Amino acid sequence: TELYTDDSFLFNKRVQFLKAEFEALGDPISDEALRHLHLEALCECLEAAESVYSSSWTRTATDLLASKAYERSGRFDEREDLKERLLRSYRSIERQRLERRKKSAAAAGGG
Repeated sequence: TELYTDDSFLFNKRVQFLKAEFEALGDPISDEALRHLHLEALCECLEAAESVYSSSWTRTATDLLASKAYERSGRFDEREDLKERLLRSYRSIERQRLERRKKSAAAAGGG
């Protein structure tokens, strides 16, 4: 996918699209099978963003995407397997963000 790129502009453009897709989860989708595919695709995209989180230029956009996904996680109630994957990715991103802040604070305090 375009999330596996070293182009920060393209990465941020795709993340903005994904945030809008998570936001739109409140809108009804008529076909249940299509809805499940949509949920799975969104989950896979969040996992892809998580996988490139080690690149510093992906972090802010990924943090925002993870927050939006978490806000909309209730829309995944019908698919517990996908909801758990989404929450696992969210927790991983949050944990990495907090660890990064701790290290930054320790470096600032010790420096």
